[in-house]
Amino acid sequence: MIGGFAEVMGSEFRGPEEVRSFLLELGENLGWSASPESIREAGERVVVIVRTVGVGGANGAFASLRWGQVYAFRDGKVSAVEDYFEAEQALEAAGLRE
Repeated sequence: MIGGFAEVMGSEFRGPEEVRSFLLELGENLGWSASPESIREAGERVVVIVRTVGVGGANGAFASLRWGQVYAFRDGKVSAVEDYFEAEQALEAAGLRE
């Protein structure tokens, strides 16, 4: 991973099973769910805008985050994922706009 979330979650996951395991654990521990809002091609990259929602464990407050990912590919496989706390930042990184 490259970008904002790498500092929080680590920078490298090897293979689909590691990624899947991490995401399932994150969802179970935090009670959050995420779904793609849009998927756009940007040349040889793909931008995914994600909506994450959940309820805080300590206070029960509802929270929502709209963020983005830019996927790069090598030999038909994902080679890097850039994460951005703001959806617009992901679009700009890939040369796109809302």
